[in-house]
Amino acid sequence: MDERKLYKSPFSTVLWSVAFPGFEQLYNGDYFIGLLIMLWIAAINFGSNLNLSA
Repeated sequence: MDERKLYKSPFSTVLWSVAFPGFEQLYNGDYFIGLLIMLWIAAINFGSNLNLSA
């Protein structure tokens, strides 16, 4: 069988990681860790009231 590895740009990986924490892992195929990081970041944001405007 001919299994080819899909090339993933390191630059693109860094951009995903900077824009959305956890998306780097999703982009690389590590779904469990990616979702875990995304939930952790959401919990920190909601718990610290970081996004309140007043």
